Amino acid sequence: MPGDNSLISTEEHELKYLLRKWKKMQSNDNQKVLIKKIKDFKSIKKYEPHERKDFYKYVTDKKVLSLLK
Repeated sequence: MPGDNSLISTEEHELKYLLRKWKKMQSNDNQKVLIKKIKDFKSIKKYEPHERKDFYKYVTDKKVLSLLK
């Protein structure tokens, strides 16, 4: 099992980090989109144990960045 620091979460500091990483606005709307997408991601068994690197792949596959401003 991977360490907690490699798992994706919906904590505010994680959301802010992701938005900065992708050069997106630090808005509540963007955070809500990310929270929904992280929850969707965590519901998919094939991505277990739901690590960040797999979430990044999910974001690319599902074109999540196009939903963020």
